[in-house]
Amino acid sequence: IVKHFSQGTRNNRFSFYTATVVPHVWVLTQVSQSRIFQQKTVPDVLKEVLRDFEVTYELQGTFNPRNYIVQYRETDWDFLSRLMEEEGIYYYFAHDGQVDKLIIANTPQSHLDTPNQKKFPFHAEEVDTEYALAIKTWETDCLLQTGTIALWDHNFQLPTQKLNVTQPSRFDVGINQKLEVYDFPGGYARKYDGVDKSGGETPSDLQRIFPDRDNTAKVMMESLDAEFVVYRAKSFCAPITSGHKFEMTGHPVSSHNREYIATSIEFVAEQNPDYFEDNEIETPYINHFKCIPHGGGEPVFRPRRKTPKPIVQGSQTAIVVGPAGEEIFTDKYGRVKVQFHWDRDGQYDAGSSCWLRVAQMWAGKNWGTMFIPRIGMEVVVSFMEGDPDQPIITGCVYNPETMPPYTLPDEKTKSTIKSDSSKGGGGFNEFRFEDKKGKEQIFIHAEKNEDIRVKNDCMEYIGHDRHLIIENEQ
Repeated sequence: IVKHFSQGTRNNRFSFYTATVVPHVWVLTQVSQSRIFQQKTVPDVLKEVLRDFEVTYELQGTFNPRNYIVQYRETDWDFLSRLMEEEGIYYYFAHDGQVDKLIIANTPQSHLDTPNQKKFPFHAEEVDTEYALAIKTWETDCLLQTGTIALWDHNFQLPTQKLNVTQPSRFDVGINQKLEVYDFPGGYARKYDGVDKSGGETPSDLQRIFPDRDNTAKVMMESLDAEFVVYRAKSFCAPITSGHKFEMTGHPVSSHNREYIATSIEFVAEQNPDYFEDNEIETPYINHFKCIPHGGGEPVFRPRRKTPKPIVQGSQTAIVVGPAGEEIFTDKYGRVKVQFHWDRDGQYDAGSSCWLRVAQMWAGKNWGTMFIPRIGMEVVVSFMEGDPDQPIITGCVYNPETMPPYTLPDEKTKSTIKSDSSKGGGGFNEFRFEDKKGKEQIFIHAEKNEDIRVKNDCMEYIGHDRHLIIENEQ
């Protein structure tokens, strides 16, 4: 499609125009949104976002469903690009007449041959040859870079495991094995949860972390190894297209006569219409391209992780949600689910989000504090490392639908912990402090029973009267 068209300069005979042509999927760079995907694989997400385009999927291997994937204030194209980069998936285009087909792939076997012709001879620039489908220059780039990827990660459901992995480069050149990239979090532990959406236990899902850990480091290292040796060339070979396979012949260095994959290409094409009187163009087409060896145990192409993941700046608020008819919906860790204000697709039910951990004042081994946010409450949500895939609740706030227990500012000297009987309400337990000068009070209300257990002495001092009212037996 033409994304930009402009009229430029004009001479005494002609006006000059400029058109910028892009693939159909370019429109996804103009669409930005925020939405949530749950229990979907990356190919599932790709197919959903690309459903209106002509796409061929050439994917091999197993892709595990991720517990929670958020597209947050991000274009559809950036969202898809970063997911593909994480999984080692790449894309290229096949052009067939009026159609540009997007091919999404992840293996060397996924590449098509260059259209119409696969083999191209090498003719050095200084050799006097007529214009033909030939490669004219051939240069080799070798890059010294990181030799080791080291990742660590953490999942709170596996608290004693560091989930670390180290992946060396397949190349041992100079000091590259001493050049390590270490990163935390590795990004693989957050993808899986040992509790399903209803609160049932699924410990087998946590075991997916371990193969994913190894694959994440492997894919990251392969993206570097793929650029260890890159060839740059100039040619008259119009069929050579990015992502396609071709074979070079006739190079004086015999090891260079082999199969390659073009990874990028720039070209210039010119023509003189009949109404031009200028001299004939000597080279109507010329290109400059980069390529890497294909097959024969050579490094697999992987895209670099270049697309940044959105960062949530600061905190947000959200509404606690759950199944219809419930007032409290939680799992064994005291986690709850929420509806984010920006989520247009959520139905304010148990499917609106993943399980969110809730920060408590204390969290010991079978001791501490526990206040579970209830359905309808507005909570403050932060994000670990600013990651929209890792929300955590840090507090609760009042709003016009859920007002404070006492009228403010009239009763501003009261501080309280007041609950609500569930289900149905109508009763409460309360521990209240009144700090108004001259009327200080500690008030305790038990909706039904109060039990006090003292394992040793109990001391009570009363500086004035003591009143005891018992409406039944003592």
